[in-house]
Amino acid sequence: MEIWQEKLVVIMVGLLLLGWGHQFYWLFVGTAGFLAGFKAATTWAVSLSSLHQLLIAIAGGLLGIIAAVAVRRVAFAFAGFVIGGYAAITLSAFLGLTVGVTPLILFLLGGLSGLALMALMVDWALIGLSSLAGALLIAVSLAGEADYFKWVVLALFILGFIVQEDRRQRTQSH
Repeated sequence: MEIWQEKLVVIMVGLLLLGWGHQFYWLFVGTAGFLAGFKAATTWAVSLSSLHQLLIAIAGGLLGIIAAVAVRRVAFAFAGFVIGGYAAITLSAFLGLTVGVTPLILFLLGGLSGLALMALMVDWALIGLSSLAGALLIAVSLAGEADYFKWVVLALFILGFIVQEDRRQRTQSH
């Protein structure tokens, strides 16, 4: 798969998360599983081919989807943790924040924050974290390391949150 094709797939997943992450919660959890599998494969299985690493990431995504359908609360907690950690690392790198901690500690702190959000406010946390995940996926694919990256993330996050909350309210009122 060529780079532009990979970016197109990431952007499409980002758009789905941005607009429908609350409704397609299994996609949100599957994305978290894919990201966890991809990071694990590229960190600990570096001797494998990129195709095998991709297959490990896909397996992580499929396990996330199965967990989301079978054990919804546990899957939400897992997704909140992974997306919270991913967001903490990605945002700190792109915003140039140096907090004096290792990436693992930063991931754990972000992960625990995402986990707490999912436990306390499931609907809003799912909307917020899926909007953030979608915004980050799209912005990383489009803006890369551009100076305006944080503004793209912020605008997409706000747009995603508004769209999903509006959808949530409309489905509750019917």
